[in-house]
Amino acid sequence: VNAASFPGVRLVAITPDVHHGYGVPIGTVLLTDADSGAVAMGPVGYDIGCGMMSASSDVPVSAATPDNRLRFNRAVTGRVALGAGKVSRTRLKHLSPRRRRALRATFR
Repeated sequence: VNAASFPGVRLVAITPDVHHGYGVPIGTVLLTDADSGAVAMGPVGYDIGCGMMSASSDVPVSAATPDNRLRFNRAVTGRVALGAGKVSRTRLKHLSPRRRRALRATFR
């Protein structure tokens, strides 16, 4: 309701990582009218570190069975920090020098 009442909103959508936020859920996407719309930074709220990504894979569709998808999901959620207040168990000091350089280069 809050998202739909924002000035100039034409469409409200949510992303797969949607979760409770301030004013609107985190993961809310607002499409506003170019003439009467506005830039809405509020939907980001205090969860600026959250995010999602899309990744491609060479796994054939036939291998993406429900059991394999569940195993994959459990493997990812066991390694990635999910939820409020969670942190990654992987620390930069545990990464190889090559991976540390690659990670740092990403943010330059």
